[in-house]
Amino acid sequence: MGLARMANRNMPMHPRELLDIKPDGSFWLNPDYFIFSAARTMTNEAFYGLFGGPPRGRRKKSINGTWMWRWSIQVVTEEIMLLLARHAAS
Repeated sequence: MGLARMANRNMPMHPRELLDIKPDGSFWLNPDYFIFSAARTMTNEAFYGLFGGPPRGRRKKSINGTWMWRWSIQVVTEEIMLLLARHAAS
């Protein structure tokens, strides 16, 4: 719940383009939005387009702005955890 208090609820709840979540809780990341082996960062311009721009950088101290999408991450994490629990219980 700690992520939700920092929420920017104007951001997309959960861009379905990023993840393919399966009924058993497993998920796949869409490689169109991530560049794991090609750069020092894991995200690319397509990813930044979904969230309104590039990361704020290391020197910027404020955490306000378009990159406050922690709430979205929390919601997705909760969704995946519930699916995993239901799958394990069945």
